[in-house]
Amino acid sequence: MGQQSLPVLPKVIIRGLLDNRYEGSTVVDREGIILYISKSTERYFGLKANEAVGKHVTKVFPDTNLHEVAKTGKAEIGVTVEVYGQKKVVSRIPIMDGLKVVGAISKIMFKDVDSMMHALVGSLGANGIGDYFSSGSGPQVSKFPASYNIVGRSRRTTEIRDFAQMASRTSSNVLITGETGCGKEVVARAIHNLSPRKAGRFVSVNCSAIPHHLFESEFFGYAPGAFTGAVKQGKDGLFRLAHNGTIFLDEIAELPLEMQPKMLRVLQEKTFYRVGGKRKIDVDFRLICATNKDLEELVGSGKFRQDLFFRINVLNIQIPPLRERTDDIPDLAYFLLFRLLKNMESKVTGISPEVLKMFQKYYKIKD
Repeated sequence: MGQQSLPVLPKVIIRGLLDNRYEGSTVVDREGIILYISKSTERYFGLKANEAVGKHVTKVFPDTNLHEVAKTGKAEIGVTVEVYGQKKVVSRIPIMDGLKVVGAISKIMFKDVDSMMHALVGSLGANGIGDYFSSGSGPQVSKFPASYNIVGRSRRTTEIRDFAQMASRTSSNVLITGETGCGKEVVARAIHNLSPRKAGRFVSVNCSAIPHHLFESEFFGYAPGAFTGAVKQGKDGLFRLAHNGTIFLDEIAELPLEMQPKMLRVLQEKTFYRVGGKRKIDVDFRLICATNKDLEELVGSGKFRQDLFFRINVLNIQIPPLRERTDDIPDLAYFLLFRLLKNMESKVTGISPEVLKMFQKYYKIKD
């Protein structure tokens, strides 16, 4: 049989395939040079086609692998990537001319991964995850996009979701307190994702992981040649990276005392100088801090500045540990099961009531 001839598609059909509100398209040639980006891609990433077309794709999308697909001809289907703090699904497909690879196309779905999982599990069948969701006994997050991950039905968790929505409507600094592992960053990301800043970066910083002598250069960046060993072209600091977005400072109690007045100044003026730099840099970011320590006690002992404490503690919430909200355990168990199903080939579609009760009993015994 001869090769089937393909119909000539009307331009309106081609435009609909390449450019629609649900996904963004990018087309490159064999060398990885951008030939086309859809209007939806322009809008979502804040790009202009005339500034992107003609450039190597890694200059516009540094983390992409589209150029490798164009080179090897090996498709990447359903890859999970993080964009603006949200998980998205992207497929990168080689464009073939017979047996020859002539380019590649990337299609990124704007719908987030977890929302798609909620839609998927609804069709999993009797006695499975879908029934758990549709029965009314499932996770009580229906009013909130699934990607915000504040999962649970307890009164405390409902209050946390209400707080996240309230805080997202303001630009005030937020202080989140609670034990290690209770979900402080989850709440911080929810506030960001619900806010008008959701298109900007969510920059997460663990203050306890930064060596004391590097705090200033990490937060403010440095100018070219600022010190021996510095990157030749200089470096943007964390505050600059968070411009128009949110910076989350976890373990804020570990911020060195000598760094605290500099932090206070940035929060007050929203301007700073890079290390070794002479040009004032303006920034616009939202600050969310978290700690598992008593900051007021640290203020009293002189280990944390009182004025900085007042500055970061405008809105505050304490996240209770899981042992104080055991009613959330079934919801969390199913939520984690969804996550595992995304990454593992498994036929498990549910958790028995006996196992869920065992999980809850375990925490009550520990407490």
